[in-house]
Amino acid sequence: MNQNGSANLATLTLRATFFILLLVMAVLHVTSLFRGLDSAHGMEQAAIAREVARGNGLVTKVLRPASIRQNREATNETGTLADACKNTYHAPLQPLLLGAVFRAQGAQNFEAWRPGKNEYIYQLDRVVAGFSIVCMMLAIGVTYLLVCRIFDARIASTTALLMLFCELFWKMSMSGLPQMLMLLLFTCGCYFAYRAIEASEEGGLPILHALLAAVFFALLCLTHWLAIWIVIGYAVMAALFIKPRGVAGIIALVAVIAAVIVPVLQNIKVSGNPGGTAVLVLFEGLAGSEEYAMRSLETIPLNLRQLAIHVLRLSVMQTKDLYAYFGAIIAAPIFFVALFHPFKRASISHFRWVLLVMWISATLGMALFGLKGGENSPNQLHLLFAPLMGAYGLAMLSVLWSRLEFPKTIPLMSHAHLALVVVISASPFMLRMPFDVLNSLSSGENIAPNYPPYAPSILDSSIVDYADKNEIIASDQPWAVAWYADRRSLWLPIKLSELETIENIADAEETPIVGVLTTPISSGTRPLTETAGFYGEYLSLMLDGWAALATSTSPERRLVSKEDRELKGFYSRYPFPRVLFFRSSPMVLYTSRSPGS
Repeated sequence: MNQNGSANLATLTLRATFFILLLVMAVLHVTSLFRGLDSAHGMEQAAIAREVARGNGLVTKVLRPASIRQNREATNETGTLADACKNTYHAPLQPLLLGAVFRAQGAQNFEAWRPGKNEYIYQLDRVVAGFSIVCMMLAIGVTYLLVCRIFDARIASTTALLMLFCELFWKMSMSGLPQMLMLLLFTCGCYFAYRAIEASEEGGLPILHALLAAVFFALLCLTHWLAIWIVIGYAVMAALFIKPRGVAGIIALVAVIAAVIVPVLQNIKVSGNPGGTAVLVLFEGLAGSEEYAMRSLETIPLNLRQLAIHVLRLSVMQTKDLYAYFGAIIAAPIFFVALFHPFKRASISHFRWVLLVMWISATLGMALFGLKGGENSPNQLHLLFAPLMGAYGLAMLSVLWSRLEFPKTIPLMSHAHLALVVVISASPFMLRMPFDVLNSLSSGENIAPNYPPYAPSILDSSIVDYADKNEIIASDQPWAVAWYADRRSLWLPIKLSELETIENIADAEETPIVGVLTTPISSGTRPLTETAGFYGEYLSLMLDGWAALATSTSPERRLVSKEDRELKGFYSRYPFPRVLFFRSSPMVLYTSRSPGS
C-alpha cells in the first residue's frame, strides 16, 4: 500500500472511531446516565410540544398569574384562563419541532406513555433528550466543515473532539432546554456568514450566502428570544465586511422581523404587549428574580435607574465565570489572544471580529435578562460561541507552538499541544463517566430521577387519577405537573388573596382548582430564608412536608400549617392534605376532596 493509501486508511479509521465514540456516548446519555429533564423551561416547552402534537397549537398548561393579569387587561376582563394559557413566553421553534417528533411517536396519547410500576424515569423525557443530542451531533458536523474551511482538518478534528467531550453540551442536551438546537442553527448561520465574507473578499457574489445566514439567524431567534441580541451584533458586522456594504446587515434584520412578526402579533392579542409574558424576564436581570413578577396578579414596577451602569457591571461580572460558560473548553478563552494575531487571510481576520461583536452583544443581552443558574441557565448563550472561539484559540496555540524548537526536532511533538488541550478539557468529565455508568448499572431499575425536586412517578400516581382533565392543580412547580401529569397547573400566586381570586375565576369557568401541591423545590433545594421571601404567606405549607417527615414515627403526622391561623380559609377549601414521600423527601398535596371520594 502506498503512502497516500495508508494516510487515507488512517483517516478513515480515526473518523470511524470518532463516530462510534459519539454514538456510544449518545446512547449512554439517554439510557444509563439519564435522570430525566431537570429544567423548568425544558419541561414546559415539552408540554407545549405535546399540545402541538394534539393539534391544539402553541398552548401551555402552566398558568402564570402574570399571564392571567395581562390577558384580562388586554381583553377588558373578558379573557378566560384558557386564553391565558396561549403561549406568550417561550419562542416557538423547539416546541413546533418537538411536536412533530411527538406526533411521529404517538406521544399525544398521554395514557400510552404513563410510567409503569417501579418506573421512575418518564420515557418521553428520553425522546426530548434524544432530539437535543441529534441536534448536537449535527452541530458537531457543521462545525467541523466550517473550521476546515477557516483553518484545516487538524484544528477542525480537535474542535470536534472538544465538543464531543464537553460535559456542558451533554448536560444541556439532557435538560430539555433548546440550547443544542440553537447551537446547530447558530453554527449553520456562522457557516454561511463566513462563506459570504469569503466570497466578498475574493470578489464573488456573497448575497446568496448572506441570505442563507440571515435565514438561520432568524430561526435562531425563533428558538430563543434572547438570540435577537446575537443578530444585532451580526447585522452590524455584516454591514461592514460583506459587500455591497450594508446590504447583508439589512437582510439579516429584515429576516428577523419577518420571522417574529406572527409571534409578536399573537402576543399583542393575548397579553396586550409585543413581548408577552417573556418581557417579565427583565426582572431576572434587573431585579434578581422573575419568579416574583410571574406569580403576582398585580403589576410590579421595575426600577430602571442607572440601567446602563447596571448592565455594564453584570456584563463584566460574566467574565469571571467565562471558563465554565464556555463548557470548560480551555481553548475558547484563548480566542481573545487570537484577536491580536495578524492572520494572513482577510476572511479569517474579519470573521473573528464578527464573532467578537456577536458575543459582546449577546453578553449585554444576558446581563439585561439574567443568568440565574450559571452555566446551566436557560439564558446561557456563551456556549454557542465556545466551539468557534475554541477553533481560533487552537489556531493561536498552533502558531505559538510552531515557534518552539523541540516540536521541529521531535516529529511526535508536532501536534502535542492539540492533544494536551483535549486531555485538559475532557479529563474531569471522562474520568468520572465510567463510575457514573457503573453506579447506574448497579442500580438496575431503581435509577433515581432528578429528585429533589422532580419525581415523575409520584406526580403521575397522585395527580392524574385525582384531578380530571378540566381541573387545575396549583403548585410551586407547575411545569412539572403540566408535563408529567398532563394537567393544567397554576403557579402558586404570591398572596393567598390572589389564589382566592383565581379560584373564583376558575369556578366560574367550570375548571376548578382542586388541589395545591408543595414540593422540595421551595423548601428543599433553596435556603429557608429564600423560601420565606418567595412564599411568605405559604411558609407553613412549605414546611409541612419536613414536619411530617420528622413526626413519621408518631401515631399521627404533624403538619405545621394546621397551627397557622392565617390558613383557616385555605383549609376550609383544601381540608384533606396527603403527604407524598419519595426517597425521604416529602411533598404534600392539599385536596378539596377526601381520598375516598
